[in-house]
Amino acid sequence: MTVSAADFRRALGSWPSGVTVVTTRADQTYSSPHGITVSAFVSVSMDPPLILISIGNAATALGRIREAAAFTVNILTQGQDAVSNRFAGRPTEGPVPITADGAIEGALAVLQCRVEQEVGGGDHTLFIGRVEEVVVNDGAPLVYWRGKYRGLTE
Repeated sequence: MTVSAADFRRALGSWPSGVTVVTTRADQTYSSPHGITVSAFVSVSMDPPLILISIGNAATALGRIREAAAFTVNILTQGQDAVSNRFAGRPTEGPVPITADGAIEGALAVLQCRVEQEVGGGDHTLFIGRVEEVVVNDGAPLVYWRGKYRGLTE
């Protein structure tokens, strides 16, 4: 049986996910961080602290992460829809407050990572990152489910 791309996408859209923006900067090559919205993010190990992100092979961010051998995962908070849209390539107004190391102001959590391993996975590349620094802020996560941003309710 062959799975159609439309059915696969619809099935995966049934899984709610948090929304992250992964940023990176290749040492002196680029003057500011580059980012991409990523929902494929998961913890891998507590000891050592490892996470995994999945980046499309056609994404500009792929080459920059390879070059920098580092990336920052910003877990977005409720209300940061415009930030997610901006890094997903959708038009938004105004700049996104972001530090030189790629931390997005107002993010629920920020994880600074070094690339530990890179693995091919179909039309994506998986990066396992060793978490070197963590910042956690108060708030509720931005959630994406069935093509829309959502918030959590108690």
